Amino acid sequence: MKLFTCVGVWPRMIPSHLQKRNPAYKCRVLLHFKWSSTYQCNMSTKPKILISHTEIPVSALDILKDKYELIFSPGIPRPSRQQLLKDAKGVVGILWYSKERIDKEFVEAAGDQLKVVACCTAGYDHVDVPLLKSLNIKASNTPGVLNNACAEIAIGLLLSTSRNLLKGYKAILSNQWDTVRPAWMWGHGLDNSTVGIIGLGRIGFTIAKRVQAFEVKKILYSERRERKEGKEIGAIFVPLDTLLRE
Repeated sequence: MKLFTCVGVWPRMIPSHLQKRNPAYKCRVLLHFKWSSTYQCNMSTKPKILISHTEIPVSALDILKDKYELIFSPGIPRPSRQQLLKDAKGVVGILWYSKERIDKEFVEAAGDQLKVVACCTAGYDHVDVPLLKSLNIKASNTPGVLNNACAEIAIGLLLSTSRNLLKGYKAILSNQWDTVRPAWMWGHGLDNSTVGIIGLGRIGFTIAKRVQAFEVKKILYSERRERKEGKEIGAIFVPLDTLLRE
């Protein structure tokens, strides 16, 4: 293992958010070239936090950098489990963005000082919550953080299919845009239409609210049970067969 100074490491080898050469970043960055190396701005006695992905936003790191030593796991497109297990040793916290499971093996690799696992995801099925609870290790997730993004993508797909956006885009690229056929590429308007949503959870409800702006005739949804959120926006609870038929 070789110790590099700031000048001795190519900038492109360092995660982009650490290329500012800000001396406030008193952290160790684990990098992979042809061999494993350690980039260390200052020797630190601060508690360590494992950052499981080098593309975690700078705004999140800024909250942590003054009080903690940040350990970055290298790997493209993501660190391997073996790398994460190695880097977890001695950390008090983990900022987790990975498909790898937080289980007994991982907790034992980190050590008894581990206090918190913070997941940068809404779901947490990759975390052994009962195990963490039994060891008094706190766990967190980010419910609702993707509601708007998912709803906007759903609306985009709805517009794309109803108004033939992809077909038109391909016609432009292939120089086949037709201006003499009046019915070509008409598509279907969303106004006065029936929209069906399967599942009216947080994302489904957000989609339903956005669909209302298109002056649709009615919004149907299917679920295990009727939801009060549906009544709030005038959505109608129906069986799945009815939703698909209408």
